[in-house]
Amino acid sequence: MNIFAPSHVSGDMISLNRTNPLHFNRARQTEANIAPGKEGGFQALLLNTLGQVNDLQQNVTSMSQKMITDPESVDPHDLTIAQAKASTSLSMTKQIVEKSVQAYKNILSTR
Repeated sequence: MNIFAPSHVSGDMISLNRTNPLHFNRARQTEANIAPGKEGGFQALLLNTLGQVNDLQQNVTSMSQKMITDPESVDPHDLTIAQAKASTSLSMTKQIVEKSVQAYKNILSTR
């Protein structure tokens, strides 16, 4: 599942202009951003992992809805386990993002 597809995004569209030639542009293909010699590289790993976290969240949502509409079809223990997995994966993802931003700020401050 591609969580970054334009059809999944709602809200106001804001056009961003590229002011620095070193910044990424929309026309650049994803294959150009992948490190050579690696199976997908860091970008593919990151997008795949974010997709898996999103899939866990969607699974919990669908199980919760199914539990409300047809309580006999879903075991409460399975729902609890799915909620714990989704919560853990989301909190780990948040921590990784926070630590990455902190590391980036530390790199910028050492200049």
